[in-house]
Formats: sequence, structure tokens, C-alpha cells
Amino acid sequence: MYHDLEAYADLDVQFHLQVVAATHNTMMHYLISSIRASLKNVIQEGLRRTQTRKQLEEMQARHEEIANAIERRDAQGAGCIMGHHFDGAVMKFIKDSAHQELAPSG
Repeated sequence: MYHDLEAYADLDVQFHLQVVAATHNTMMHYLISSIRASLKNVIQEGLRRTQTRKQLEEMQARHEEIANAIERRDAQGAGCIMGHHFDGAVMKFIKDSAHQELAPSG
């Protein structure tokens, strides 16, 4: 479905680093920077498991909503949207992991 998962994941990691930079939270910036490679791997795996173009478009829409809130200097709104985005990503990861564990092997 995706032509270049690595490039998309790189851009996604950069986006998240920019979001963290906008918070001016040095500790969070160091944390996200320190797990950059792992974050990229998780993003790539999530993209591999994304089943439809609609799912990708929804993820992109969340990113745009976050960026727009930051541009408006709406810290509370950006934080709320980021929280929903993060919660959705975590829940998708958990759901996908459970399906993978339950799938019959070989």
C-alpha cells in the first residue's frame, strides 16, 4: 500500500520530535530523541499493519490537527489531540499484537 515506509516513518518521527520541541519540555525531547530508532520501527510496523487508505488518511488528519493547534498556540487543544492520537496508536498496537498472538502458526 505504501511506496516508501522508511521515508514515511522518518517524516513521522521528525513530526513527533517537532511536536515535542514545541512543548519546550527538555526532558520529553531527550526521551523521544533517545528512543528515535525504536519509535521509527514501531511506526513502520504500524504502517505495515494499516489495512486501508482511510486509516492512513485518518492518521494524517490527526497530525494536521495537532500541527494546526500548535500553529494557533492552542497548547491545551494540541495536547488533547496528541493524547487521542497516542491512545489510538497504543490501542491499535495492542489489538494488532493480540491478533498476531492468536493467529494460527504455520
